[in-house]
Amino acid sequence: MSGKDFIERFLEYDPREMSYRTKHCPCDFLKDDGACALGDCKPANCRRYPYTDQPDRMGSLLSIIESAEVCPVVYEILERLKEEYHFIKRKRVYPNDPCPCGSGLKYKKCCGKKK
Repeated sequence: MSGKDFIERFLEYDPREMSYRTKHCPCDFLKDDGACALGDCKPANCRRYPYTDQPDRMGSLLSIIESAEVCPVVYEILERLKEEYHFIKRKRVYPNDPCPCGSGLKYKKCCGKKK
């Protein structure tokens, strides 16, 4: 398969990143066990993915979260961080609920008061 054919079949150009990305999510080359079917033939970008070793990359949290949808490695990193830092999903506080600050007032009369 020529390079041009490979690009047409599997990749699309991302003008925002000014580079190519796979057309499908997850990647066409991701095996059921999470390994890459390309093995040692992976392009440099794929070998470095998800770029967590680059300091400037860590500043882009949304991009990391998007990567977790595609990459099992990123997903696992986020799950371990949630466990290590005791991440607890906060439940939504409604106006008539007791205020989470512990004052005993309703949320709407305490911390949820419109200023």
